[in-house]
Amino acid sequence: ERMLDSLWITGEYQTLLQQAMRVQPPTVAAVIRQAEALTALAKISSARKIFDSLDRHVPEELRASFESARAYFQLTTGRSDRALEQLQATWAREKQNGRTHTVQAARILSLLSNMLSSLGQYNEAVRLGEQALAIRQNLASLPQEELAASYNDLGLVYSKIDPDRALAYYDQALPLYESLHGSIHPKIAIIKTNMGYVYNDLKLYGDAITNLETALVIASPNSFRSLRSEEHTSELQS
Repeated sequence: ERMLDSLWITGEYQTLLQQAMRVQPPTVAAVIRQAEALTALAKISSARKIFDSLDRHVPEELRASFESARAYFQLTTGRSDRALEQLQATWAREKQNGRTHTVQAARILSLLSNMLSSLGQYNEAVRLGEQALAIRQNLASLPQEELAASYNDLGLVYSKIDPDRALAYYDQALPLYESLHGSIHPKIAIIKTNMGYVYNDLKLYGDAITNLETALVIASPNSFRSLRSEEHTSELQS
């Protein structure tokens, strides 16, 4: 199941779906990952069926994971009000049970932070986002991908209220993503795009153009053909 977690974190949703469906006998954790992958792949009807059928069979230790996945589903299907209510209730239950410094706690807080930011509640979004980051920084076994995601998420929130601080967080996310994925990867393009917009808001147009052009080059089909060619050559040599 750690492999499934890794595939989810890195956004490899089609592979995640395939691997989760191969888990035999099916586990609740694997089925939750199936539902998340289906949601990310916009296979909404199939995801809804899983959430509806699984609800009564989720053990307490996986309830927070299930509720976070369902909130993500609700958010994706346009029910942000229901998703926010669900996440707030889940976080209240986790606090009541003393589960406030776990991987799942950080995920709940990150989702809440992103949602509140989208609603314009930036101060609360910053507070929850920084709380999620602090938890992740103190989890020794946490994948670096999740730590990078926290830096990026806080950059997004601060881009609305403090551009200089936003850039500081993006600057921390970028080397982590590069160490994980190299310099040609969609997540690098996303960071560069985010930085480009912030530089534009600061009227630092040269820096804005440089970052946005880099993102555009990374996102071009030729870049990914080159990346796949390099990966294939590396496999042949190993």
